[in-house]
Amino acid sequence: MTPESLEQIRNQLLEASESEFVGAVNDALTAFYGPIAFASKTIEDSAGATVSLESVAYPAETEPLASGAIPADAVAIANIVCDSLDLPSLRLAFGKLRQVKRLAKTPSSNTAKTVETLTAVIAKSSAVTLDAVAQEIRALNRTAPDSERLDMVVVLSQGVVDYKMRFFGDDQVNMMLPPSRVREDVVPVLVYLAVDGNPSNSVKSLAFVSAAQCRCFYPEIAFPDVRGIVPSGHVALIATYQYDLSNVLREVDAIAPPLSPFSVVANDGTQLLELWLQPWQQGSVIVAKGQMPLLGLLVPSGLNISKRVFQTSNGFQLSSATPLDAAGFSQAMVRVAKRSRGISIRKSQQSFTLAKLLDEGTTTPFVARISMTPLTIRDIVLNDKGLVKKFDDRFQPILNGLIRARSNAKEIEALWNEHEAAVASGRIAHVDNAIHVDVAFDGNFNDKVDGLIAELARTLKKFQKVAKIFGIDIGFFFQNEPQFQKGLAALRSVDPELADYLQAARPWAQDLRLFRDDLEHGTYVHPMIQYSRTASNGVEAHEPLILGVPVRQYFATTVSRVNRFIEEILMWCYQRSMPTPMMLTEIPRASRDPNKLERFKIGVEGQGETRWIITYSEAPFDEV
Repeated sequence: MTPESLEQIRNQLLEASESEFVGAVNDALTAFYGPIAFASKTIEDSAGATVSLESVAYPAETEPLASGAIPADAVAIANIVCDSLDLPSLRLAFGKLRQVKRLAKTPSSNTAKTVETLTAVIAKSSAVTLDAVAQEIRALNRTAPDSERLDMVVVLSQGVVDYKMRFFGDDQVNMMLPPSRVREDVVPVLVYLAVDGNPSNSVKSLAFVSAAQCRCFYPEIAFPDVRGIVPSGHVALIATYQYDLSNVLREVDAIAPPLSPFSVVANDGTQLLELWLQPWQQGSVIVAKGQMPLLGLLVPSGLNISKRVFQTSNGFQLSSATPLDAAGFSQAMVRVAKRSRGISIRKSQQSFTLAKLLDEGTTTPFVARISMTPLTIRDIVLNDKGLVKKFDDRFQPILNGLIRARSNAKEIEALWNEHEAAVASGRIAHVDNAIHVDVAFDGNFNDKVDGLIAELARTLKKFQKVAKIFGIDIGFFFQNEPQFQKGLAALRSVDPELADYLQAARPWAQDLRLFRDDLEHGTYVHPMIQYSRTASNGVEAHEPLILGVPVRQYFATTVSRVNRFIEEILMWCYQRSMPTPMMLTEIPRASRDPNKLERFKIGVEGQGETRWIITYSEAPFDEV
């Protein structure tokens, strides 16, 4: 099994007629896995419940029941196979495969064996985009227990929608198989609903995930090595989930910043461990990094939590999620210090170096500069606990908004790229006497555009409440021209640098505000997306414009501008509030830590460092 042979199989399946497609899929899957047969069968459990499907995986030597059905205990994979997929058929498939997930299974005493059946929809083509498929699955997920959710949708002509997972803080993202129904520990993983828009990865993903599932379901059977067909390339993350303390998978908008950092230090001053509390649904996870085993602290801590520790590929140690708050964690660290010899435990300055937001870490400028730097410097500038709480309450919605905007901009780009390619390839468009586009694209795409415009405008405007904590009022920046000019003149008399900055940023921010207003009041209607015939008698989709700029370019530029505006004005608020002789300095790009791409740091006057002054420029966020 090689990538080349899988691509050949994909092409053969695409050429199969509608009547031949189910048999061709089963023949291909059976050829992959030798002793495992894939066939159209009825599945029956011990209670007599049955489900009939186009493609069921079971050992070829399995004895059918008296009814002719395959026993549920023998079925590793259950697929619905269809020539073409649309949203109504996806909803029907989701419901039918929920019935498979509900079938009674006999528990196994073999801890290496899973008894959960993987479910998939396999289609040759789709009347809607993969993004629309993923969004529909996201909506359906809200109506079903996570144990009954559909595991993957494979569209041979477009790609795949499935789930990925990684341990919190880890850089390694893995596929996800159906989890066991019985779990003692709440594992600290982030689960992603993901879209891979590479058509060549459709069969690769199906083959790779099916092989992994069969290995876990039939540990006694030897299967071929499939490491050479691991799908690669970019995936778009549609939704992020965490397990709560009841082991229920729940969708989350963002990952909260860590709390209560401590350091474990040997008597000779050697730092043995950094650890902190990571909020996790209604509870938290203890996160640690260093040469000392986390288990060595959990035992004397007196905490009534699981002593299981999860190791990540990049050196983090994680506890199970537990109903532990910051006060309980601090008390536990005091108990450990009293019961241990040769070490001391110290409260650390709040550090966000290792925080992760969704799928990104501090090796990206966005996370390092928008999440970590503001919160670390906050603890130096704001000494009053009440002000710290007020800052956190006002800044968290800003952070959430920027995360959503960044994610939504990527989603819009991927959505257009996929549509443009599908039109150009002829999959969804053709020329007869006129140009025919076979899928409705405008409505969903325009909804995404409207949502991102609103998110950016709302987040930008909310930021004035953060600046006000530091005695800086920029409310006039969001008002009409007379009020803006009046407020600008007043500001210039006390803070000319900030006044110059706001004057330079005003044109694009005002355009964004007015466009948002037009959308909300219904005075702007998106024009229909235009298509034209190419010289080779194909079809070309023309990217729509926002304020005269192609949509992908507009959002790339505007998201960058909003990020810089919030970062730089917040840093200026910090600079104006910094206690003497401290000051804020800018780290040259070439000198930034590649593992922690912070732009600003605390300096001391008179030590040869340059005080940072706010200055407007149009350079992209990632390039300053």
